[in-house]
Amino acid sequence: MGFLDQMKELGAMKAKMEEVKRKLDETEVIEENEQVKIVVGGNRKIKHIDLKQEKIDASLLKNTLNTALEKIDAFVQQEMMGAMPEIPGL
Repeated sequence: MGFLDQMKELGAMKAKMEEVKRKLDETEVIEENEQVKIVVGGNRKIKHIDLKQEKIDASLLKNTLNTALEKIDAFVQQEMMGAMPEIPGL
């Protein structure tokens, strides 16, 4: 593979990564239960927390938030794996 071929592959990979970033910016994960609803963006930023009750259990809030973050992390990992080039032997 020559230098020009490598540069073409690099350009294609950069375009694919920009596409993944755009998709992540548009993605939201919603996790909710009887006390709280949490919306997390693909960039791992909390977009919204809706408290359904005046008083909520702190551990329930923590667990709901952690579940939402785990879901968005899994989505990001899946998107990044799809963006990686096929490398023989790996």
